Amino acid sequence: MQRLTQVARKSKILAWQMIGEEAIIIPLDKPLKAREELYVLNETAARVWRLIDGNRSIVDIAKKISSEYDITFKEALIQLRSLLRDLRRMEFIDFQKGEIGKNNIHRGYIKLNYKQKRRRYEQEKEMG
Repeated sequence: MQRLTQVARKSKILAWQMIGEEAIIIPLDKPLKAREELYVLNETAARVWRLIDGNRSIVDIAKKISSEYDITFKEALIQLRSLLRDLRRMEFIDFQKGEIGKNNIHRGYIKLNYKQKRRRYEQEKEMG
């Protein structure tokens, strides 16, 4: 269970890119030929992803999401913690202890295998 003062930071063994409102994440822990997966974070999960900067605490992120998406702090916190648990389980993030940088989310990732990724790319290419 994450402490509210913990600070999330992105793993250094992945690449990511924003495409529209979604974030595409590619794990880099395997050789190129063995990589068959990428992950897509939906708009709200991608917003959280962008807020994970190694400075903001869980509370800071929940406050920002609460105000941006017009939901209660409690609801933002519940859903944020669920998303962070998933991201940590996939080793996309880890947590620092302590307070550094005081200053409708749901499990928003879709695992795509290589074939699905290729098919999606081809469809987008045809659409222009």
